[in-house]
Amino acid sequence: MRCPARLHPLRFGGYRLAMALAALPRDADYLANNNDGVLPSDVLYEVLLHLPVKALCRLRLVCRSWRSLTSDPRFARAHSARHPLFIVIDLDRVESESEIHIIDLYSGGIVKRISSADLAQRVHGIGDLYRLMSTEASLVCVSTTTSDDGTVQDIVLNPATGAVKILPDGNRSGLVNSCILGYVPSTGEYKVLRLSFCATPEETFEVACEVIALGGCGDEQRWRAKPSPEINISAHFRYVAVVHGVAYFCSFKSSDDDDDDDDDDTMPSIALFDLATEKWRPSTLPGPISCHLYHLDADQIHFNSFDGCLVISHHKVRDCSTDLWFLMGVDNNRPSWTKRYSMRCAPHWDHAAFYPPCPLVMLGDGRVVAWLKWKYVLTVYDPSTGTSGIATMAIVRADSVSTVFFSNSLYGLAVVAKQSVQIEG
Repeated sequence: MRCPARLHPLRFGGYRLAMALAALPRDADYLANNNDGVLPSDVLYEVLLHLPVKALCRLRLVCRSWRSLTSDPRFARAHSARHPLFIVIDLDRVESESEIHIIDLYSGGIVKRISSADLAQRVHGIGDLYRLMSTEASLVCVSTTTSDDGTVQDIVLNPATGAVKILPDGNRSGLVNSCILGYVPSTGEYKVLRLSFCATPEETFEVACEVIALGGCGDEQRWRAKPSPEINISAHFRYVAVVHGVAYFCSFKSSDDDDDDDDDDTMPSIALFDLATEKWRPSTLPGPISCHLYHLDADQIHFNSFDGCLVISHHKVRDCSTDLWFLMGVDNNRPSWTKRYSMRCAPHWDHAAFYPPCPLVMLGDGRVVAWLKWKYVLTVYDPSTGTSGIATMAIVRADSVSTVFFSNSLYGLAVVAKQSVQIEG
């Protein structure tokens, strides 16, 4: 079937889009050799990959062959890789309830909105959105709170299907609590690790650790208590990342540590929790060795997962630069750190000492997207040129937004929804 000329993808996408096709790879095993209307299938494939989510969803209705091509899970995954989405919670809404916004990096548009009212229609008793805690693949973990008595609940949401699961209370503490979503490759399970910090009669703090598997039933839907870590860890989202079923936590030096000098110029160590065995690893990992000049009171670090590796971004105030260190060789029990990027502060990075860039994701072409809190925008760092530029997206006021990278595009999630985890109990 020939697609209507007035909806021809080259005319729809623009001249620059067509010129970019020559440099793009072809998936020869996937694409057919026949022509689909005016364009060869491989060219049409590349053109459609460049379109934003909303435009692509409209073009799926043009003809049956286009719908078939764009409905293939392989196309959806390829589109997801080129169109990263970010999730933010807009809490500063005076005239309406708080909302989750799913935003396209390149277009800057809000792909989908999920309000507290939307969640309440699906599950009775859910309060207002309160805090975004973590994401893993197609799932998002958030906290909600009720306006009448302030009851806080942790929920897991699948934005593609709209499924919502309220996590049991367990030993949840009202003081400080954090939920970390993770995927276990060996079992195919999604699990949640919850850390609740509680005050003790000795005026110290202890950590209660619990694990629950999503999509199970019976006893599997109960929190399983686990031993507390033997060292002090931080549950702040800046200091936590999950890679291949292992949760990494930053461990700062305790004030009770036996250290006679006042030298804090040491990189914090890293504690590991294995979601498969549901145990803490017996030994910790040292931070990047060149971070021996880490200043606890001035420098800032951030944990993330890029390209299947734990990444520590270390912002150094003294020269206004941010190093990205990748942890390699963990699977071979020979862990080592490799510095792949060193981002210098650009002129528009005002107040970088107090609000350093927060790297969020590494794009397929090697560029790094970072969040500039003070500017309320995203910046894209290009290692080939050593320069950074403001992305097209501008976020609402930074003091009322939490932002976390969402690893799949909403379009891709909708297409492969049958493969997504079932989180209903």
